[in-house]
Amino acid sequence: MCVLSSLFIESLLQRNVCREWHQTIYVRGRLTAIVGDADGGVQGSIRPACRALPPSVMGCYFNEMTEREILAKQSTGERMYLLQMGMFLHAYDRAAFVVARVTGYRIRRVHRSWGDLLMLGFAAPQLDSVRERMVAAGIELRCDDEQRRLWSFVGGDDTFDEALVDEPRVMVVQDRMNNLVSQTHKPQEPKIFSDGDKLLDLVMTLVPKIQKLYRYNLGSEMLTLSIRMNLEMRQANSARGKEKLPHINMVLDCQGTLELMLRKLHDHRVISSEQHAQFIVTLTSIGKQANGWKNYYSE
Repeated sequence: MCVLSSLFIESLLQRNVCREWHQTIYVRGRLTAIVGDADGGVQGSIRPACRALPPSVMGCYFNEMTEREILAKQSTGERMYLLQMGMFLHAYDRAAFVVARVTGYRIRRVHRSWGDLLMLGFAAPQLDSVRERMVAAGIELRCDDEQRRLWSFVGGDDTFDEALVDEPRVMVVQDRMNNLVSQTHKPQEPKIFSDGDKLLDLVMTLVPKIQKLYRYNLGSEMLTLSIRMNLEMRQANSARGKEKLPHINMVLDCQGTLELMLRKLHDHRVISSEQHAQFIVTLTSIGKQANGWKNYYSE
């Protein structure tokens, strides 16, 4: 099925291309026909059920096979295809990787309404050069139609390689813009917040695993202190000037209490040395940042 616009058909009639041909074609999904005289002029308007172009003329402007049909044929056999579209020849998916490795051309990821596909294209005048390179690589290129618009071949390395594929420029520019916006406008939180989150994760992981004797007293108290530390950090961050100091002091108090509890749990072999070390590293980092905060606003 060929899809032609009415304006294009009229232009062919006016250029003395169409004469007395008796075939019907589909124009944008509807049966449409054209009335032409022997001199190529238009006697009637474009209307349902009349005459149109012969296959020989249609073959000069359009391909009978579509991209989806090419992909379907390639998926069911060893033979791969080159399809001429306008002034360019295109290779798709498997065929694109074969041609790319032989010629050094790049593959593009192209969006269609029915999905994305990988495509390699080159100008029709370069066909002889491409054919010579393929023959040199042991790949025979065969013409499959009279209009020399469909070519096929077998062989070559058709394995997928992301390094041979270029993303659409619009997508690349959009990704760069998104990265730039995220880097420019993303608020940079103090590291003490991430350390506080890490501490809370460590406590929540530890408490269910310790002995029942300590789980409901020391364990629940450690969880309360960790949550309190995170809340005080954020309140200190939102306060102004010396109003931050009470919240910072509370963070330091919670830090000292947690270090005492963890040391005793380690001494009584309730937690391992490795677990104790993880907590101490995180608490020490919180303490250094909180003290630096405190010293700055105490002046």
